[in-house]
Amino acid sequence: MSNQGERETFWRRMRRGYDRLSFQSLRCESESNRTLTVQGCCAILEYTYECIVLQTRDPNVGAVCVCGRELLCLSYHPDAVRIRGEISSVSFCKDGGKWREN
Repeated sequence: MSNQGERETFWRRMRRGYDRLSFQSLRCESESNRTLTVQGCCAILEYTYECIVLQTRDPNVGAVCVCGRELLCLSYHPDAVRIRGEISSVSFCKDGGKWREN
């Protein structure tokens, strides 16, 4: 299955409860749309209550942008971030610095 197909399936299944998505060095696990754990990240590029952007170690993924409401970084370890809040979307951007649309 292609990465695009995996992402779409991930979010469809996430609405039902628990799911995970894995790339070569990136792994996302969710518990409904309230909690998300991202493994394989190396930095937080942006942190607001509406958007958390994580730089990944995988050059094929680049950055992961988590959007929603009342987002909170519960934990940050050298290789993993756990986010809680009302998550509305997760997007991937190879060009880590251009995750926002102008």
